[in-house]
Amino acid sequence: MPPGIAILFSLLALYFIMRAKKKVVAFFVLLSVMVGWLFSTEAMGRLLTTLLISQVEHRHDMKPTDADIVVVLTGGMRFTGKEVGWLPEMESYQRLVAALEIHRKMNSRTPILISGGKTHGPHYPSESAVLKARFDKDNARILPFVLEEISINTYENALQSAHIIHDRQASRVLLVTSEEHMLRALAAFRGRGIDPLPLRVYTMSRGPLTFSDYLPSYTGVKTNARALYEIYAIVDYLISDHIRMDDVFYKQK
Repeated sequence: MPPGIAILFSLLALYFIMRAKKKVVAFFVLLSVMVGWLFSTEAMGRLLTTLLISQVEHRHDMKPTDADIVVVLTGGMRFTGKEVGWLPEMESYQRLVAALEIHRKMNSRTPILISGGKTHGPHYPSESAVLKARFDKDNARILPFVLEEISINTYENALQSAHIIHDRQASRVLLVTSEEHMLRALAAFRGRGIDPLPLRVYTMSRGPLTFSDYLPSYTGVKTNARALYEIYAIVDYLISDHIRMDDVFYKQK
């Protein structure tokens, strides 16, 4: 993550200090400062996120309202105390709301598959159950929810959802997740033999960059961290043979 990259170069500088190589020390100190600065700015975070978003290609033979099933990937949950209990992270709720807006225009029987397991441990509720419970509390509508409560990461989201999708003989799948997460999610589903249509939920700030966006900030660190995590994860999935390059860089079959 962004601070760790700068620390790594600082440690290299410390190593060369001990070796009394002043020019090399100066190089790594300068590199540490530059990297630490760049990857703490909103401008760099937006650039990395845009690179991820720009690689998202998809099928063009269906519209969102044509879907046989809507798959919503959860984005975390948190414990807020004994009185309130577990609540979905805002990102999870935004994904579900986006899916429901499309679902209003579809056949009311089209299932909504919420995928997310017990990421905090087997003794705690699943992310999909927490998200559904929050929706049930806020709404009176009865919707055809299907919960997938086994997966704990994106690869398992795709693996477990694929079983449900194949059992229901659904060929037109609408996949809902955050925009910087979509490239990896699509690749994971394609690796399981499913070619979904993406519905991206916006998370990146829009609008022109300002002077403050080129200065280090907490928001900048978070934006960079999210984008870098996705890049690392895609590389990890490729090395682990969970996905192939063809799954990442799309060509419609």
